[in-house]
Amino acid sequence: MNRVQYKPCRVLVIQRHFNRPDSEMIETWKKQFSLQQLSLQHDTPIVFVISQWQKEKKPSIFYLVYRWAVAILFFVTLVISIIDLKHPNSSDKAKWLIYLTNWGYTICTLQALLGALILSVCVLAPRLRSKPNLEASTLKAYKLYWVTYVVATDIAFGITALYWSLIYDGSSMGFDAMNFFVHANNSVLMMIDLFVVAHPIRLLHCCYPIVFGICYAVFSVIYYAAGGISKENKVYIYNILDWRKPGRTTLVCFGVLGFIVVLHVVVWGLHKFRMWIHSRRATEERDGMGGKSNVEPSVNLGYVNEGLATDKV
Repeated sequence: MNRVQYKPCRVLVIQRHFNRPDSEMIETWKKQFSLQQLSLQHDTPIVFVISQWQKEKKPSIFYLVYRWAVAILFFVTLVISIIDLKHPNSSDKAKWLIYLTNWGYTICTLQALLGALILSVCVLAPRLRSKPNLEASTLKAYKLYWVTYVVATDIAFGITALYWSLIYDGSSMGFDAMNFFVHANNSVLMMIDLFVVAHPIRLLHCCYPIVFGICYAVFSVIYYAAGGISKENKVYIYNILDWRKPGRTTLVCFGVLGFIVVLHVVVWGLHKFRMWIHSRRATEERDGMGGKSNVEPSVNLGYVNEGLATDKV
């Protein structure tokens, strides 16, 4: 009688991951809410200039092309929105600055340009032998890129959700390419980027987009108190931000800040999902090659889904 050959089941590995002692799971969650997770310090800055899907742990030309494509798209559309081609002779161009949409799109553009510039220097650094410390010194800017990235991602998703659900009125507002770019394409690009980048998202970093939202709320109060009006000559910038009704508007502000926290948790979950996909893909590739993988061990091990204990990559 022929023996049936059974292959090891990966389900056992998954079960072993989820059947950890409760004390261990509690400890991993505690680490997520430690003060260290609030900082912008990371042990491996190189992850801010590589993609999750690279096979080598070093700056890539292909990734550089992607980063500049995103940066140029953001920058060009930002400039067009400032110029306002529909009203080229308008005297209200300065009022471009009063809208949260434009604050959010500006931070999206800033993080895209920062990411492209830092990566560009890191790609060129090995070719500039006269400056051996250029890459290391440039990577120190990863903290600025990281915080702008977190703020840009959360705020972009928030603007898209709030604009199309609470603010947009098809009967009085037109829908054109620019409306799409600043209120929808921002989220599309940031969502794509979330699944391309290699750096982590930390739960406690939700404080940075919250600070951004508080700054805008304070600005809107000051603008209203100073007698500022919108482009439509209304005393409020957005209909949900009408400070003639301070009680209601304050509640709206707190609600939006709470919504940002929810969005950040979703973004954190998506980044964990990205890492899980990469880990599964690397495992399947390694199994298919008899235990060998084309991915550098340093990269492969860094992305193994080790639960919530660490965000090291």
